[in-house]
Amino acid sequence: MRKEKIWVKKVVIINGPIGVGKTTVGKLLCNRLDKSAFIDGDWCFDLHPFIANKETKDMAIDNIVHMINNYLNCSHCDYVVFSWVMDKKDVYQKI
Repeated sequence: MRKEKIWVKKVVIINGPIGVGKTTVGKLLCNRLDKSAFIDGDWCFDLHPFIANKETKDMAIDNIVHMINNYLNCSHCDYVVFSWVMDKKDVYQKI
């Protein structure tokens, strides 16, 4: 009997303070992983003028979760590399 290989898709989350190289490391990692996508959380929270309140943070988290799920549902993507400053545990848990 032949066993089928089961492939589990993976999300790699890179968290840390501003300016430590999360985006650089995320892009480098994504370039090394076959069938991968890179998401920078700042892309999902790019308002002009920048307003950080509950409404805009909830919107950004919703955008991020939507993008991650879309990549995970794509047959051409096995890895999602995500980087963002997640300063609170509840933000990390929602994502």
